[in-house]
Amino acid sequence: RRVLEPEAAPRSRGEVLVRAGGGYRLDTDAVDLVRFRRLRAEAGKDIDRHIAALSLWQGSVAAAVRPESRLHPLFVALDAEHLEAMKEAADLAPAVPA
Repeated sequence: RRVLEPEAAPRSRGEVLVRAGGGYRLDTDAVDLVRFRRLRAEAGKDIDRHIAALSLWQGSVAAAVRPESRLHPLFVALDAEHLEAMKEAADLAPAVPA
């Protein structure tokens, strides 16, 4: 829990890792990737939703990871997903009134 929510006080209610039963559950609404994918899936031709989804990204997926690890297929696939979302938003941009 300290890794996911380092600012949380001990025994406080977590926002990302929530107590459930005898353990914890991950609140997926607090995970940017899950929110990004949901916004993107719901966006359709709504440029504002595409922008909201893209605003959740803060640089490359593996920016804080060792350079040789950035080539892991998972990181490459996530970066490709982000690029595809940017392309979709760019394709919609001309349709937005000036």
